[in-house]
Amino acid sequence: MVNGIDIHNIKDSDLSENEQNLIKEIESSCENKRDTIIEHGYTGSVNQDYVKEIVGSVKVSLVNWRVLYMEEFLGGMRAYGLDELIKNHPKACKPLFVDGDFKKSLVPDANYLLSIIYPVYSEEGSSRKQIEDKMIDFFQDTLLSFEDAVLLDTPVPWHGSRIN
Repeated sequence: MVNGIDIHNIKDSDLSENEQNLIKEIESSCENKRDTIIEHGYTGSVNQDYVKEIVGSVKVSLVNWRVLYMEEFLGGMRAYGLDELIKNHPKACKPLFVDGDFKKSLVPDANYLLSIIYPVYSEEGSSRKQIEDKMIDFFQDTLLSFEDAVLLDTPVPWHGSRIN
């Protein structure tokens, strides 16, 4: 069992809608999804004769990746004390992470968000503490800009060669 999911018997309810669609595509024509199947760690022959083994391997990969991402995410939240907030008030926090009508009307309140985080800083005067202060300042500026501006859902262009 990994986080309440039986790895040897992964149900459709354990997968997201997109993951379920991927599994259906693999089941209908695994040859067309060869690259995806290989990316998920399957090393056997990719053809319809082995579709059950392929689907099982992809399901395990999907669940393992999700668990890994969630552990990393929770580790980041732990740095600011937000992990306990989520654990203690899951119903209150769910709309922040799940798409829905509530989320469309949600406007971030930078002051509230900053008031509930409790960063654990390094030793006063250390170079790490200076970096942590800069990170918190950047986080605060970012939250305030979210609150004040209309956000675009277009990716920011990246020009790595222009960085000093």
